[in-house]
Amino acid sequence: MLFTGLVSLILANTITEPVKRITSVAEEMAKGNFNVRSDVNTKDEIGKLSETLNYLATEVVKKDELKNNFISSVSHELRTPLTSIKGWAVTLMHGYEDKELLQDGLNIIEKESDRLSDMVSELLDFSRFVTGNISLQNQKTDIAELIDLIRIQLSQRAMALGLDFKVELNIKDPIICTDPNRLKQVFINLLDNAFKFTPSGGRVTLKALNDEQNYYFYIEDTGCGISEEELPRVKEKFYKGKSSKSQTGLGLSISDEIIKLMGGTIDIKSELSKGTQVKISLPIREAE
Repeated sequence: MLFTGLVSLILANTITEPVKRITSVAEEMAKGNFNVRSDVNTKDEIGKLSETLNYLATEVVKKDELKNNFISSVSHELRTPLTSIKGWAVTLMHGYEDKELLQDGLNIIEKESDRLSDMVSELLDFSRFVTGNISLQNQKTDIAELIDLIRIQLSQRAMALGLDFKVELNIKDPIICTDPNRLKQVFINLLDNAFKFTPSGGRVTLKALNDEQNYYFYIEDTGCGISEEELPRVKEKFYKGKSSKSQTGLGLSISDEIIKLMGGTIDIKSELSKGTQVKISLPIREAE
C-alpha cells in the first residue's frame, strides 16, 4: 500500500505540476503580460496545450505590434499634408493679393488634399480587408479597353517625368469576368510605384497576354530595383523599404489582397540598379 501510494503521488505530480505552471502562465497573460512563456515541453496533451498557449501569446504580440505600427504610420503620414495645408492657408490669408503666391499655394493645397485622400482610401481598404467586409463586383470587362484607359490616364504623367511609358497587348480574348474598378486600382498602384522609382530617361512597360488558363500582366521598369533582403517583405502590411516613397506602406499589400480575391497571384522579381518586374496572373473565368 505504501509503494502504491508513493507511485500514485509521483504520477499525480507529473500531471498537476505542469498544469499549475501552465495555469500560472495563463493568469499572467490574462493580466496583459503576453511576453511570458510556458516552459512545459512534454510530448503529451499538456505539452501540446503549452505550445498552443505560447503560439497564442506570440500572435497577440504580433497583432499588437501591427496595431502600433498602424497608429504610428497613420499619425506621421497624416500630419505632413495637414501641416502643409494649414501652413499655406495661413500664408494665403496674409498674402492673397500676390497672384503668383496665391496660385502656388492653391496648387500645393490641391496636391496635398489629393495625397490625403489617397491615404484615407488606402486605410479604408485596409480596414475592409481586415474585417472581411470587402467583396468584388464582377462583371463582363474588356481588358484591352481597360488598359487603354490606363495608358491615356498615365501618359501625360510619364511624359512630365521624362519616362518612356509603353503598353503592349497580345490578348486573344480580351473579355474577362472581374471587378474592373479593383483591377484598375491594382494596375494604377503598381504603375505608380514603377514611376516613382524610375529616374528620368527610364522605361516603364505594361504587357498583357493570355493562354488557355490564365491572363498574365507584366509591369516592368528600369528603376532602382529592390534589394534581395527587402524583396521577401515588400508585400507585408506597413512595410517600407530603405528607398520607399510609400505613404502608408499599404498599397502593394492591398493590391496583393485584391488579386488573391480574384483567385490570382502577384510575383515580384527585382535587382538593384537594374529594375523590377511585377507579374500578375489571373485565371480565365467565363462571364455569365
